[in-house]
Amino acid sequence: MRTDQERLSQKEITKELLDTVSRIYCAMISEDGTPPGIRAVANAVNEKLRTENKSYKELSTVKCRKLLITAGVYESDNETFNLVSSLHKRGMNCQDIQRETGLKHGIVNAYLPYSKVVYNMDLLGGAKSYDALKQERYRRKRREGG
Repeated sequence: MRTDQERLSQKEITKELLDTVSRIYCAMISEDGTPPGIRAVANAVNEKLRTENKSYKELSTVKCRKLLITAGVYESDNETFNLVSSLHKRGMNCQDIQRETGLKHGIVNAYLPYSKVVYNMDLLGGAKSYDALKQERYRRKRREGG
């Protein structure tokens, strides 16, 4: 079982990551208000995190976009994003949005904010979530035949 110290640590790491990604994204918005491309933002975030954390692994563009959505700063004229976002703001969850739009789970989920913690935080130098550790133990036992 995880201690309160570890939970706090994970929340702090998530907040710090959201702040970093948001700050970089907002700094890259052009004078005419045009938002930067996600790939450029991910590259800038990767460069910053790489200099701060030697064990750091690359932040994907998908994770970068999801972090920006979670932070509430992502803007796009992508119709799918705007549709999913508006339905989510009206209180619909992933399944409701799927039923309403006919979109697949992965697409809907890609445009929704993180609901718990950032996934694969261990790749970013943070601790694995309790659920991730539990799944890891379960998979290891199945591989070993136990």
